Amino acid sequence: MPGTVEKLLVDKTPPKVYRNTNLADAMIRLNMIDAIGSGVKRVFERQRKRFFPMPTYSFWDNRVSVELFGKILDLRYGKLLAKNSDLSLLEIIALDKVQKGKIKEIEKSGVDLLKRKWLVEWRYPNIYLSESVSVKIWMESNYLKNKWMKDDYYREKICERIQMGKQSGVTKPQIRELVQDMLPDSLAPSQKENKLTNLIQDLRKQWRIKLLSGGKYTKWIIN
Repeated sequence: MPGTVEKLLVDKTPPKVYRNTNLADAMIRLNMIDAIGSGVKRVFERQRKRFFPMPTYSFWDNRVSVELFGKILDLRYGKLLAKNSDLSLLEIIALDKVQKGKIKEIEKSGVDLLKRKWLVEWRYPNIYLSESVSVKIWMESNYLKNKWMKDDYYREKICERIQMGKQSGVTKPQIRELVQDMLPDSLAPSQKENKLTNLIQDLRKQWRIKLLSGGKYTKWIIN
């Protein structure tokens, strides 16, 4: 495989370099292999028509291996292909990497292109297939678990929780119990903790909450 799979799909001419040129020439003369360079592309097109994942190529020790998928991995992916028949193979390959969780293998420009077409959502590198094509309740639930809400939403929920505590106040662990379940599952526990701290400090700077003086535990009340 010369270069990358993407390059082979874009080029309109067959590869010019073979690991064993004499063997390749002999096999072409005997009609044993494709001579016009469309074999790989044809496999991609067949997978596309079935809404199956794209083939996965691995390059190691001057060898090439390919993994083919005979089933749908994510119904949202298949739904996107069905609704967007004009997508190029390169766009589909990028979309396929999203469903396989291989976001880092996609160029940033490729991610931006998918987002402009409303095929994926949220922030790099935490990218997910678009909600608009969720066709199962469990898929919608999974989407919401990974969804980023605006900070104003979290701050309002924190204020509502503190308001429930009235004059007795609410501790940070109590606020954590609320917010951590609301934050995306894609965040590590340490990231969730940092987010919680920043949200509380934002509310304090806005003079919306304040610390309750005295007592055994630090508590927050509405200002």
